[in-house]
Amino acid sequence: MAKIMANGGRREPKKVKANATEEEMYKTKKINKEHNTTARKEQRKDAVVHTRELANQKDRRQRNKLERALEQSSVQLGATHPDTLAAALALAIVLYKDQSRLADAEPLYRRVIEGREEQLGA
Repeated sequence: MAKIMANGGRREPKKVKANATEEEMYKTKKINKEHNTTARKEQRKDAVVHTRELANQKDRRQRNKLERALEQSSVQLGATHPDTLAAALALAIVLYKDQSRLADAEPLYRRVIEGREEQLGA
């Protein structure tokens, strides 16, 4: 985590002395510019981390909703009902495409294929 400073997280820029030489003025400006660039990079990095955390939370909530829907549909309608198979397919798509969890998605895809074959008599 970033350190929190009393002045809102910003470092006070270095002041140029009244009787400073051009070289001293250049160094002071360079130091301030480097600090500002570093501070912006840290802010962007923090924003990216925060965005990823929010996306992960959203993925977990979506997966949990789909798992509950699949479970309820299986109990109420049966394992081979078209709505149950659609819920299984939706969960498999989320696991595979959005979360790259092929090991968890593959059994669901197989379940959907077997259920559709059973319905169609193939």
